Amino acid sequence: MAGAGIFHCSTSYKDILSSFKVAKSLYPDFTINVLDLNNVDDRMRAVDIDPDVADLQGYCVTIEVPEKLY
Repeated sequence: MAGAGIFHCSTSYKDILSSFKVAKSLYPDFTINVLDLNNVDDRMRAVDIDPDVADLQGYCVTIEVPEKLY
């Protein structure tokens, strides 16, 4: 997935929500998502961004650059 990256991963949902808020404030024009790595679709999306995430459990905050900013 071009123009995307993992901002933070954690097993704590509370920690991920805090990271989500930080990412939203740092990158207001980008698409920020929380992915649940226990959900197959979310895990596949996270692995498309960074294959190293395949071994992790918990949640990840992702950042995607909108196509209009390329």
